[in-house]
Amino acid sequence: MSEISNLRRAYHLLLFELGEVSYVATFTLKCPEGQAWPSRALATVLSWEYSISSSSDRLPSYVDHVLQTDDVFQRGFLANIIVLDGPSIAGEIKQNGEGLANSWASSVLSLKSQIDPMMLPVPGPHLIAEGSLWQVSRLYEDVQGAFMVAVEPPVCKKAVSMVYTPLRVSGPQYQSLGIAAPSRAANQSNGPLAGTRFAVKDMFDTNGLTTTLCNRAVYEINKPSSSTAACVQKLVDAGAHVLGTNKVSSMISREEPTEAVDYHAPFNPRADGYQSPAGSSSGSAAAVAAYEWLDFAVAEDTSGSGRRPAAANGCFQYRPTHDLVELEGMWPTFLQFDTPVILSRDLIKIALISSLWCGCPSPTLAVPTTKRVSILVPDDYLPNDNEDHMRHLESFIEDLRTATSAPVERLSIEQRWLESCPEGCEGQDLKSYLSDVVVQTFYHDFCHSQASFRKAYREKYQKEPYVNSFVKWRWNLGKNVTPEQHQEGLRRFQVYKSWFLNEVMGGPEKHSILVLPISEGVPDYRDHPPKAPVVQSGFDSLFLSPILGCPDLVIPIGQIPYESRIIGREEQLPICVNLLGMPGKDADLIDIARLVLHASGRPAEVRVGSTMF
Repeated sequence: MSEISNLRRAYHLLLFELGEVSYVATFTLKCPEGQAWPSRALATVLSWEYSISSSSDRLPSYVDHVLQTDDVFQRGFLANIIVLDGPSIAGEIKQNGEGLANSWASSVLSLKSQIDPMMLPVPGPHLIAEGSLWQVSRLYEDVQGAFMVAVEPPVCKKAVSMVYTPLRVSGPQYQSLGIAAPSRAANQSNGPLAGTRFAVKDMFDTNGLTTTLCNRAVYEINKPSSSTAACVQKLVDAGAHVLGTNKVSSMISREEPTEAVDYHAPFNPRADGYQSPAGSSSGSAAAVAAYEWLDFAVAEDTSGSGRRPAAANGCFQYRPTHDLVELEGMWPTFLQFDTPVILSRDLIKIALISSLWCGCPSPTLAVPTTKRVSILVPDDYLPNDNEDHMRHLESFIEDLRTATSAPVERLSIEQRWLESCPEGCEGQDLKSYLSDVVVQTFYHDFCHSQASFRKAYREKYQKEPYVNSFVKWRWNLGKNVTPEQHQEGLRRFQVYKSWFLNEVMGGPEKHSILVLPISEGVPDYRDHPPKAPVVQSGFDSLFLSPILGCPDLVIPIGQIPYESRIIGREEQLPICVNLLGMPGKDADLIDIARLVLHASGRPAEVRVGSTMF
């Protein structure tokens, strides 16, 4: 059994080790008088429902389950069992305590029911030291540089909204953060996400933390948030623990690693470890792909901000139907496209969060039944010059066809437009029709949504805030858009949306699934400077789900071998596919994804590290 070693203070926290595992302990309450508490010891708090008053086999089963599933808990924490007293449990503690001590060599302590229920410690591992009880979390290290800030874990069932405090503990590696992961047994609720852990993209309000957008000027002008974004709070209310915030490409824009000036870009763990993490949800995707102790991340997607990092870092991504999830507490860029997203290694977790966010039916472990769908494959976006990528894509399309017994329709969106374009668009090809709308809408709103920040910074510091050259380029394009051009761009997007949903996807009564590639499928080294910026076309595949406002899934489907110029050996590059469904049919889209993965024997969960499978 490991002994407590190197116990020390860090501000108001206690740090210690058990063997080679590092822990951080957060003050919970003073040890109550009336019984002998050890001066320094490990302990486990059990809720009254798992107390020794339970049936003789229930508690051992619970402890065995925790030992197998919890990366924080060790058998040494059974040295002392702390029971949260029920109304008439004192006699049963005395009666059964001897048997418990014989089983695990445990001492039994109790916390009296007179303690305010809202201040009772949560179940799980604890430390007794300095005459107090301390909740214990495992201390991990952010070796990928994916986190902006870590937070202290909650220690009791507070009645008010959680206020997060930065965890000022570093990791062993220079310039890395320590991340506190609470015990998976430390549940503050019985919600469907109890015991899970997640991180939040640094563009959402998180009560007590300062939103930075990975820009020093934003950090200087912002104050700590006084509330938590609605979409994040809903997951906390369901029992999930926030571990901290993830890095974002500066100002929620393009920022490849060679462009990262204020804060170093996260490291993509896939392949040779030196591939671009993509943006803007780079920190979220890198953390999910790298850390077993992180279950998912809340990020955001406007024009590929969640989908590109998911593909580059090899993980699942879910973008809900637009407007199904509240945007309150999220920094805006272009409200017509802005949508919170989930990044995870596990499609089942995505299905569960979708049910919480969107009111979809709760998922079960049962495999969904076949749904009548139509599979659409636009030739306009296929990576025909990449044989390996096409092989993975065609293999998945065939698996989708087999699992759903649905026909596959291959089409050209451009040609379909020429054949059935809306009234008033005759004689104008689709790329020309959409050529200026991104500047007129997205870039316009991107510039104006950040106007208050620029104004506040100038007033406080009498100088311009620093932003990278790509952000300046977007601002300059957006600020020159006239109101008339802005309205025309919005109108064209709406015309294209209506036409596409009806003429291409068959209207709301039809259940169409659109299959798209989501990356080029070639190495993209983090030390390679990006190309000069060019104005994006509204015809770009990354704009399709934002324009349609439809649900969107990124699914890992394979790996492409390549010879890494960084480490001089063969590595595996992740390949993902993008599935789009009809607006509002989020649950159906997720069910179909689960169905095809199960029917084809493809994994519904990817691994952490250099390879997905």
